[in-house]
Amino acid sequence: MFSTSEYAIVICFTQITGTLVSADKDGFQATTVDPDNTICTRHQICNGIMCKDVCEIGSVQVDPFVSKALAFQRALQLHEPLFKTTFIGTHNSAITQAYGFGIEEDFIEGLLDKPLYTGDDLGEGVCQSLSVLDQLRLGLRHIEIDITSGYFEIFDPKLPRINQIFVCHSPLPLDPELVLEIEAKAAEEHLDLKWDPKNLSCEHTNVPFRLMLLEIKGWLDENPDEIVVLYLDTKPLTVELPSQAAAMYDVMISVLGEDSIWKVKDGNPLNMSRAELLAKGKRVIFEDHDDGYNHPAHGDVLVFTPDLWKHQFGASDLIPYPNCSISGDDKWYGTEFVRALGTNDSFIQNANDCGINIVSPNYITSDDVANFVWTFERNTLNATGCVSRLPSGKWAVESCAMKRFGVCRGVDNDRRWTTTAAPVSGTDFIASGRLENLTRNASAFCPSGYVPLPPTNGFTNKVLGDTVDTVAQSVVWLHVLPSGLQP
Repeated sequence: MFSTSEYAIVICFTQITGTLVSADKDGFQATTVDPDNTICTRHQICNGIMCKDVCEIGSVQVDPFVSKALAFQRALQLHEPLFKTTFIGTHNSAITQAYGFGIEEDFIEGLLDKPLYTGDDLGEGVCQSLSVLDQLRLGLRHIEIDITSGYFEIFDPKLPRINQIFVCHSPLPLDPELVLEIEAKAAEEHLDLKWDPKNLSCEHTNVPFRLMLLEIKGWLDENPDEIVVLYLDTKPLTVELPSQAAAMYDVMISVLGEDSIWKVKDGNPLNMSRAELLAKGKRVIFEDHDDGYNHPAHGDVLVFTPDLWKHQFGASDLIPYPNCSISGDDKWYGTEFVRALGTNDSFIQNANDCGINIVSPNYITSDDVANFVWTFERNTLNATGCVSRLPSGKWAVESCAMKRFGVCRGVDNDRRWTTTAAPVSGTDFIASGRLENLTRNASAFCPSGYVPLPPTNGFTNKVLGDTVDTVAQSVVWLHVLPSGLQP
């Protein structure tokens, strides 16, 4: 994997670098602000006098508890099919200030006195502040990569570059009125911006697709038990030609290795579990909406089209638990992949409670990621002991000596729950159903038709709560180790 410093050199492009300039004209002051509490090593990227102190790639401080809790939740889902698995994501994951996209936002907010940081900003599709590497380190597993063919370099003497692929959103500045408004306001304030408006487009701000995959590959190499889903939001004219699709595939294979990619001919990945994918050496699944991927000049098809999800929706389209319908569809759970966009903290809770597969907020921070922890409260995820579920719905690790009811799940049905007939120690409950001995029949403590298995997502945890609250009305044992794995 290349170093952070090497990558930083690549992403500077043609942006003008230098010291942040503050200009005080009739009360207006241009400053760099930090809209979140992310702790990281920062460096400055400028477009003229518009500057931003961005987090260096790979430098974001990860919350140890959140990291451990999310790893626990992923372990819970290791043997579940992907359509019952959570992939925390982001909207326009790679169009981020860490690579130079949208570093003008703070300055423009102050200049025009209008709010930004709402998503798809500046006509450049800017939606994030942190690098893809840091998003992965924080626990994200669904990454959206906007890509465009090099046709935007229309004045480059080395044309054609239509088979070269770049990470960026807007081939040209998509909000010319905003550019005119910025320059008019700057003239009114007697400010020399010294900027290049083309930095708000692919023409002057982009990342070669190969480098983006190299960043992801480096993380995958360091995390051999993880898989990622990469959504390629492909812009028009990018894979129209068979040669373009083949060029894309050549880059994917050369960086990631052909054997690590789940191909279309391998079948629907949503029916597979992460454990099954990893056993086959598969680490990456690609998806998109462009049919051009189905017609490469050579080789196998590597990108699933259309996208793997059935619904892509906003907060207002989801009716909270227990309904959990999306745009009127109440049959999606356990059969379909779904994705929510541009969500806030309260919606993330609703999404957890309904088992939404992919939630993709704008401008995600380390604090935001903590909202995806539906299992443990802080200071309750200990290394040793037995896992219990509290009346609040949260989990804890406690002494195995105590006697409590144990939780039993319906065979092949994660909406059916009951408890053991009588309280049992955590030690005995765990020992009664070790994975190697667990059959489709009842264990020593669970009744016929039930097995000692825990909830594996927020939805089944809520359903369990509805049962436990009426059956046991107390703290109950869950058949899972503090690592999140089955005994």
